[in-house]
Amino acid sequence: MARTLLLIDDEAPILRTLKRLFRRSGYTLLTAESAEEGLALCMEHSPQVVLSDFMLPGMNGSELLQKTAELVPAPVGILLSGHAELNLVLEALNSGQVFKFITKPWQDAELLLQVERGFELFERQQVAPFVPQEGECVLQLNADGELLQDAPQAEALLQLDHPLCRGNRLHALLPGLTAEKLNHLLHHPGHSISLLQEFSARRIHLCARIRSRDVYEVLLSTRAGAQGGVEASQLTHRVLKQTQILEQARRWLSNKATAPFMVVCLEVARFKEINRQLGFMASAQLLKVLSQRLDQCLPAEALFGVLGGEQFAVLVPNTGAESDAEVMLQHLMRPFEEPIPLLGRPVLIPLFAGYTLVNATTPEVDAETLLQQAASAVHYQIRAGAAGVARLYDANLDEDVSNRDKVENALFGALERNEFSLVYQPKVSLASGRIVGAEALLRWKSSKLGVISPAIFIPMAEENGLINIIGDWVLAAACAQVRVWRLQDVPTVPISVNLAAPQLRNQSLVSRVTGIINEAGSSPEDLKIELTETSLIQDIDASAERIEQLRSLGIGIALDDFGTGYSSLSYLNRLPIDVLKIDKCFIDEISPDDNRGRLVKHIINMAHDLGYEVIAEGVETQYQLDVLREYDCDIVQGYIYSAPVAADTLREMLREQPFEN
Repeated sequence: MARTLLLIDDEAPILRTLKRLFRRSGYTLLTAESAEEGLALCMEHSPQVVLSDFMLPGMNGSELLQKTAELVPAPVGILLSGHAELNLVLEALNSGQVFKFITKPWQDAELLLQVERGFELFERQQVAPFVPQEGECVLQLNADGELLQDAPQAEALLQLDHPLCRGNRLHALLPGLTAEKLNHLLHHPGHSISLLQEFSARRIHLCARIRSRDVYEVLLSTRAGAQGGVEASQLTHRVLKQTQILEQARRWLSNKATAPFMVVCLEVARFKEINRQLGFMASAQLLKVLSQRLDQCLPAEALFGVLGGEQFAVLVPNTGAESDAEVMLQHLMRPFEEPIPLLGRPVLIPLFAGYTLVNATTPEVDAETLLQQAASAVHYQIRAGAAGVARLYDANLDEDVSNRDKVENALFGALERNEFSLVYQPKVSLASGRIVGAEALLRWKSSKLGVISPAIFIPMAEENGLINIIGDWVLAAACAQVRVWRLQDVPTVPISVNLAAPQLRNQSLVSRVTGIINEAGSSPEDLKIELTETSLIQDIDASAERIEQLRSLGIGIALDDFGTGYSSLSYLNRLPIDVLKIDKCFIDEISPDDNRGRLVKHIINMAHDLGYEVIAEGVETQYQLDVLREYDCDIVQGYIYSAPVAADTLREMLREQPFEN
């Protein structure tokens, strides 16, 4: 396939210079003197790379590239810009549509190199043809999301009660899929999204590729069978299939007046990943642990069934009181609070539970509704990250699910609508009072819903698969911001970025981070990565390997929220980290009226003995600051010095160093 480069500049002499530069490159060259002309050429010839001046009449280069990003396939965009336009270019980089910006006057060798990298990036983004395995099928769609052929394989795979027919839009037929999610899927080839079904508690995974200009292929898979789920035959003799669970629930419903019972929905996270990383034997071992706990904690009459994927149903007779149910379920889940040895490796496996109680006062309801209620309760816990705590269903959860669906639909496309932004909270050295770093914090202001808390949308993005795309944007925006400051002669400091557990588990993490740093024109020393204890010990060996690879590049690694997860010296010693951040909950204990704050001193001493730098986060009072200085804490982050601020504000703080001793 010929490599086609589109050059856009409204100044004819510059356009001629660019043509001379690239004439011997072997590319097919197209030229345009306006954004409108360039967009028309993109639609007609589908160039792989667009090199455009930023300042164009009528439409600037950033606006142009946002329009070309909607084309199929979308070209890689590179902007040429003068120093005076850096803030505008940063906004363009933040939009996610610009691969690189190069300042004028450019160096020929640098420009040739970056255009070549642009073609390489375009080729990497092209997804190889799908080869469906057991439990998978491929659908063909047009740009409007309409099926180009009937899909009986998908109907059978998903056990749908309606056909998937040619000409129908997929989001109208597939449970859990919305127009926003489908649009995101088609415009992000190679990225997967997950659909969490309320019932039958099945997870559906979708990934798209561009087959031709007008045809998309979508790989559809579930977490059943070979995809990493669980079959009833793998468990104990007490295990029932979903149809059997429903039939038994119907029988028990007929006697609810005299025989109350409980319906529980359990989700054991990460089965698919465990299968992929450790093999079937590891997941089989985990299932054995779960079934043993059920045998130990539940009465002999209890029934255990597979709902599909990673979810299970439990029917427990003679359980009508909420207090009895909570004690029973807490006992069941307690072993999953700590890492479980699987094939000799400690792995943290969160267990989530939701349940509903059935007794004489329960309104008329069918068995399917009972399972839906228990599934709604467990989904609420999953989205809240509340592993190990069972949730009783109540009607308010239905409204909560509706509200969350609105937020999730808005989340798909938020990046393309430029709704994300970063703020930065300074980190101050207690020895010098200088700002020595800052943490980048993600913010989202939805055009439809207003400001959404990160505590809501980040767990949602982790669940539906958006976190990798959003996380890449955060890394790119932070690295680009450092580059801009450097070009503005601002004294720069390392910027810390939080990585979520799914990002850490991504096998391409190191190459993606390396690529983002190179594309932003920054260096590894400009970046620090913060990871939580919980994300690290989900698979400590794999985590340690990836962290060591990042550290070898020169990236600093911090253990965030220390003390809120599985704080164990044996695990801490195995992690190749540089910095330990003490969680705010410990800092809050530091007060004149509470001696419990002395625990912070022991944590600081321990960290120093292990060779770690220590950061105290969430510091708000002068008393806390004085005590931390007495305890030889290295760095402080919190409102005592500054709230999170915009990039321009931090730029001035870096210049002025207002807290310096």
